[in-house]
Amino acid sequence: MLDQLGGVFWLCVAVFAAYEGWKTDIGTVTVPGPGFLPFWTGVLLAIISLALIISTIVKKEMQDKLTNPWKGLNWGKTIAVSVSLIIYSLLFTRLGYIVTTFGLTFFAVGVMDRGHVLRRGITALAIAVASYLVFNTFLDARLPKGIFGF
Repeated sequence: MLDQLGGVFWLCVAVFAAYEGWKTDIGTVTVPGPGFLPFWTGVLLAIISLALIISTIVKKEMQDKLTNPWKGLNWGKTIAVSVSLIIYSLLFTRLGYIVTTFGLTFFAVGVMDRGHVLRRGITALAIAVASYLVFNTFLDARLPKGIFGF
Protein backbone atom coordinates (compact mmCIF):
# COMPACT_ATOMS: atom_id res chain seq x y z
CA MET A 1 0.00 0.00 0.00
CA LEU A 2 2.83 2.40 0.82
CA ASP A 3 4.49 1.59 -2.51
CA GLN A 4 1.25 2.49 -4.30
CA LEU A 5 1.00 5.78 -2.43
CA GLY A 6 4.62 6.53 -3.22
CA GLY A 7 3.99 5.72 -6.85
CA VAL A 8 0.99 8.05 -6.95
CA PHE A 9 3.00 10.81 -5.26
CA TRP A 10 5.85 10.53 -7.77
CA LEU A 11 3.37 10.32 -10.62
CA CYS A 12 1.91 13.65 -9.50
CA VAL A 13 5.41 15.15 -9.32
CA ALA A 14 6.15 13.76 -12.79
CA VAL A 15 2.98 15.21 -14.29
CA PHE A 16 3.75 18.58 -12.71
CA ALA A 17 7.33 18.55 -14.04
CA ALA A 18 6.24 17.51 -17.53
CA TYR A 19 3.49 20.14 -17.57
CA GLU A 20 5.86 22.90 -16.47
CA GLY A 21 8.42 21.78 -19.04
CA TRP A 22 5.71 21.77 -21.70
CA LYS A 23 4.64 25.31 -20.81
CA THR A 24 8.14 26.58 -21.44
CA ASP A 25 9.86 25.98 -24.74
CA ILE A 26 10.85 22.32 -25.09
CA GLY A 27 12.74 22.84 -28.31
CA THR A 28 14.12 19.92 -30.27
CA VAL A 29 16.69 17.24 -29.66
CA THR A 30 19.34 19.20 -31.55
CA VAL A 31 18.34 22.57 -30.08
CA PRO A 32 16.80 21.90 -26.65
CA GLY A 33 14.87 24.64 -24.98
CA PRO A 34 14.69 25.44 -21.25
CA GLY A 35 11.74 23.04 -20.81
CA PHE A 36 13.41 20.09 -22.51
CA LEU A 37 15.01 18.54 -19.44
CA PRO A 38 12.04 19.05 -17.06
CA PHE A 39 9.58 17.70 -19.63
CA TRP A 40 11.49 14.51 -20.47
CA THR A 41 12.46 13.97 -16.84
CA GLY A 42 8.76 14.19 -15.98
CA VAL A 43 7.86 11.71 -18.71
CA LEU A 44 10.52 9.25 -17.54
CA LEU A 45 9.48 9.66 -13.91
CA ALA A 46 5.83 9.10 -14.89
CA ILE A 47 6.74 5.85 -16.64
CA ILE A 48 8.68 4.62 -13.62
CA SER A 49 5.88 5.67 -11.26
CA LEU A 50 3.26 3.85 -13.33
CA ALA A 51 5.48 0.76 -13.40
CA LEU A 52 5.72 0.91 -9.59
CA ILE A 53 1.95 1.28 -9.18
CA ILE A 54 1.15 -1.52 -11.62
CA SER A 55 3.77 -3.88 -10.20
CA THR A 56 2.47 -3.44 -6.64
CA ILE A 57 -1.08 -4.15 -7.79
CA VAL A 58 -0.01 -7.27 -9.72
CA LYS A 59 2.23 -8.38 -6.86
CA LYS A 60 -0.66 -8.06 -4.39
CA GLU A 61 -2.98 -10.09 -6.64
CA MET A 62 -0.33 -12.77 -7.15
CA GLN A 63 0.39 -12.87 -3.43
CA ASP A 64 -3.32 -13.37 -2.69
CA LYS A 65 -3.45 -16.23 -5.19
CA LEU A 66 -0.30 -17.81 -3.78
CA THR A 67 -1.50 -17.67 -0.19
CA ASN A 68 -4.82 -19.34 -1.06
CA PRO A 69 -4.77 -20.97 -4.52
CA TRP A 70 -7.97 -22.91 -3.84
CA LYS A 71 -10.02 -19.80 -3.06
CA GLY A 72 -13.01 -19.36 -5.36
CA LEU A 73 -13.03 -22.89 -6.76
CA ASN A 74 -16.35 -24.66 -6.98
CA TRP A 75 -15.56 -27.96 -5.28
CA GLY A 76 -19.06 -29.36 -5.77
CA LYS A 77 -18.70 -29.36 -9.55
CA THR A 78 -15.17 -30.73 -9.39
CA ILE A 79 -16.19 -33.63 -7.17
CA ALA A 80 -19.34 -34.34 -9.21
CA VAL A 81 -17.43 -34.56 -12.50
CA SER A 82 -14.68 -36.67 -10.88
CA VAL A 83 -17.22 -39.14 -9.53
CA SER A 84 -18.95 -39.25 -12.90
CA LEU A 85 -15.64 -40.15 -14.56
CA ILE A 86 -15.18 -43.03 -12.12
CA ILE A 87 -18.71 -44.26 -12.85
CA TYR A 88 -18.03 -43.84 -16.58
CA SER A 89 -14.95 -46.05 -16.37
CA LEU A 90 -16.86 -48.71 -14.42
CA LEU A 91 -19.80 -48.84 -16.85
CA PHE A 92 -17.81 -48.33 -20.07
CA THR A 93 -17.44 -51.99 -21.07
CA ARG A 94 -20.90 -53.07 -19.82
CA LEU A 95 -23.02 -50.38 -21.44
CA GLY A 96 -20.80 -49.56 -24.42
CA TYR A 97 -19.09 -46.48 -25.72
CA ILE A 98 -22.03 -44.51 -27.08
CA VAL A 99 -24.33 -45.00 -24.07
CA THR A 100 -21.70 -44.21 -21.43
CA THR A 101 -20.25 -41.29 -23.39
CA PHE A 102 -23.75 -39.89 -23.87
CA GLY A 103 -24.44 -40.23 -20.13
CA LEU A 104 -21.14 -38.66 -19.11
CA THR A 105 -21.48 -35.78 -21.54
CA PHE A 106 -25.10 -35.16 -20.59
CA PHE A 107 -24.15 -35.05 -16.91
CA ALA A 108 -21.02 -32.93 -17.40
CA VAL A 109 -22.81 -30.38 -19.57
CA GLY A 110 -25.58 -30.25 -16.96
CA VAL A 111 -23.07 -29.64 -14.18
CA MET A 112 -21.28 -26.88 -16.05
CA ASP A 113 -24.31 -25.24 -17.64
CA ARG A 114 -27.80 -25.72 -16.24
CA GLY A 115 -29.34 -25.16 -19.67
CA HIS A 116 -32.41 -26.69 -21.21
CA VAL A 117 -32.56 -30.50 -20.94
CA LEU A 118 -33.31 -30.98 -24.64
CA ARG A 119 -30.28 -28.88 -25.61
CA ARG A 120 -28.09 -30.91 -23.23
CA GLY A 121 -29.43 -34.13 -24.72
CA ILE A 122 -28.79 -33.05 -28.30
CA THR A 123 -25.29 -31.86 -27.40
CA ALA A 124 -24.48 -35.10 -25.58
CA LEU A 125 -25.83 -37.24 -28.42
CA ALA A 126 -23.92 -35.26 -31.05
CA ILE A 127 -20.66 -35.58 -29.11
CA ALA A 128 -21.15 -39.29 -28.45
CA VAL A 129 -22.00 -40.13 -32.07
CA ALA A 130 -19.35 -37.86 -33.59
CA SER A 131 -16.59 -39.18 -31.34
CA TYR A 132 -17.74 -42.76 -32.04
CA LEU A 133 -17.50 -42.10 -35.77
CA VAL A 134 -14.04 -40.61 -35.40
CA PHE A 135 -12.67 -43.40 -33.21
CA ASN A 136 -14.49 -46.36 -34.77
CA THR A 137 -14.71 -45.41 -38.44
CA PHE A 138 -11.72 -43.18 -39.14
CA LEU A 139 -9.22 -44.45 -36.57
CA ASP A 140 -10.47 -48.05 -36.59
CA ALA A 141 -10.34 -48.28 -32.80
CA ARG A 142 -12.07 -51.17 -31.04
CA LEU A 143 -14.72 -49.68 -28.80
CA PRO A 144 -17.01 -51.75 -26.58
CA LYS A 145 -20.42 -52.27 -28.17
CA GLY A 146 -22.23 -52.79 -24.88
CA ILE A 147 -25.70 -54.12 -24.22
CA PHE A 148 -27.38 -52.52 -27.25
CA GLY A 149 -24.90 -53.80 -29.83
CA PHE A 150 -23.54 -50.43 -30.99
